[in-house]
Amino acid sequence: MLLESGLLYAKVGSQTQVINSNTGSNFKGYLLGLGYRQPIYESIYAFGEFDYSKYQSQTISRSIATAGGTVNASITSTPQN
Repeated sequence: MLLESGLLYAKVGSQTQVINSNTGSNFKGYLLGLGYRQPIYESIYAFGEFDYSKYQSQTISRSIATAGGTVNASITSTPQN
């Protein structure tokens, strides 16, 4: 959307946070953004942008058989945005 000589824009997308580990999969999420770009002089622009991102949590579950029975464990992790 053009406002006077500036540009107001929105963005929507998916994203992946890659973890540095061989024990789990990457976190999937989405990104929303809103910004404004204003030309100042020839090809010089000033702009501001607000972005919001959210990732899904992951749960890893394991069962271990022991002489006394079965031990069940699960860990839920959520990355920091």
